[in-house]
Formats: sequence, structure tokens, C-alpha cells
Amino acid sequence: MNEVIGEIVEVSTTSFVAQRLVPGDTRLCDPPAFGSFVKIQAALPPAQSGVDELDPFESRPPRHAQTYALVCHARTTSLMPGRRPVALGLSSEDEMMRSQPQIFDLLTTEFSGLLIAYKLTDNSIRRHLPPVPPRMHSQVFDCTATEVTELTANLAFLRTVLNPGAPIQGAPSSEALIAACLRNAWIAQNESQDFLELAGRKLLDLIGDDYDRLKAIMNGVFE
Repeated sequence: MNEVIGEIVEVSTTSFVAQRLVPGDTRLCDPPAFGSFVKIQAALPPAQSGVDELDPFESRPPRHAQTYALVCHARTTSLMPGRRPVALGLSSEDEMMRSQPQIFDLLTTEFSGLLIAYKLTDNSIRRHLPPVPPRMHSQVFDCTATEVTELTANLAFLRTVLNPGAPIQGAPSSEALIAACLRNAWIAQNESQDFLELAGRKLLDLIGDDYDRLKAIMNGVFE
């Protein structure tokens, strides 16, 4: 498993908010990149610990091993509700660490993830919203290039990104998110021309004859 980059502190059917974590680093953390792919390892709730198989007659959703998401928003804010940070007039973060080290204990970096897919225990991937969201305080990890390549071999999840349901406050447009995630996937696949052609066909299928929107997305992949 990759290094932990966050811990979920808020979750819903379509998205989550995670607090950024960098083990051993007391400084303010940068969030994961906009449009990057992240994963959450599934964990059984305490009452199910040690259970290998669910009763097929129970009404609970099918189990899945991992949930995938796109990073769609990030912010750094005060840990104290209603108290906004103020400018300190210091020349660098190093100077801040020397003169005001307590500042780092009062700030937190959070990022939001839009849920796009999940992997079942048989390793098959379903590219739509998972039947249940991740659990609170689950750990969030970066996806490897291999995992990104596997996930983006089929771009059905773009439908969820184009129509995310309830908007995430502060998040950029769905077009900007699609452009960023396709750019990241393209880089993970060594700038494959075949992947770009796949992405173009899928977007044309989803967007129809809205060529201005399609052009804006594809331009965003390269600019």
C-alpha cells in the first residue's frame, strides 16, 4: 500500500473531505494535485470484523475492496471555527517555523474527492458510484501509475464527473476536473496517443454536439 496522504473527516454518497497527512512532517502540507486519482481501502465496520462472506439473503450492499476518487477541491484553513488566520509579514515559511511554530498547530489542509469507481473483492472494477461511501476516518492513498492506467482503460466514470449531483462548494467546473484527470491519466500512460483517441470518443459520446464544451476540455488537457 502507498503512503497515507489523508484521513477522511466528512463523507457522503458522492464525495468525501479528507485532512491532509504527511507522516513525520510538522509543516503545513500541500494537498494532492487537482484531478489526481486517489483510493480508499475498504474496511469492515466493527460488527462485521472477522466475517469472510456476507449472507446472500441480507440486504446490505455487496462488499468492495477499494474506492476510487478524483481530487476536486482543496483548502487550507484554521482549526478554530470562526477564527480566520491573519497575515504575519514574515519572509518565508522557514522564518515562520522559527518564530511562530505554534501556527502550524492551528492550521489544517483539507481536500475533497469525488467518488468515481470501486473495485470488488474479485478485482473487477465498477466505474460508477460505489453502493456505500467510504467509512469515516478511512485512510486515503495516491493511486500508482499502474492503477490509474487500469482505472482509465474504460472512461465510463466520466459520466459521473460531468453530472456529479450535488456540487462541492468551491470546486472548479466539471470541465476543468475532466481536463485535469485526463491529463494525469495521459501522463500515467506515457502520453499515449491511443488514450487520447479513447478520451475524445468517450467525450463525444457523452457531450454530443456541444463542440465548444468538448474543445474546452481537450484544450485543457494540453495547455
